[in-house]
Amino acid sequence: MVSELTEVAIVGSGPFGLSLAAQLSEYGVPFRIFGPPMESWRKHMPQGMRLKSDGFASALYGNETGYTLKRYCAEHKIPYDGLRIPVQLETFVAYGIAFQRKLVPTLENKLVVGLKKAGFASRRLSAHLNRIVRQRAPQGAAQPVTR
Repeated sequence: MVSELTEVAIVGSGPFGLSLAAQLSEYGVPFRIFGPPMESWRKHMPQGMRLKSDGFASALYGNETGYTLKRYCAEHKIPYDGLRIPVQLETFVAYGIAFQRKLVPTLENKLVVGLKKAGFASRRLSAHLNRIVRQRAPQGAAQPVTR
């Protein structure tokens, strides 16, 4: 069971949120991360799209194990070249989900729908399942509300 109090709440589980969570985990910083993994990439990018960035620049931040896009492609027998082969959207999304399962297993698949101030040095997130998450925060800071 994840503690409801946390120093860090990451809202969003796309490439940046997942990378931040993996880095915090590596350094032993307690956190919670919310959101369906890679949702914007899965639902709001055109089918058949290729990433603008080259393969070498499309890896998510990983810990010392280096779970890179190159490694993911090798494991799944997907053609890869850091400069010459464009990265397909489907490959990047699948890599992001595999990265989450491997390095960010504590992800909470809940959509954050709002942010409310909850008093002195505190914020309140409302989760999609109507669970309230409290987070210590700087005085006067806003707080996410999720569903």
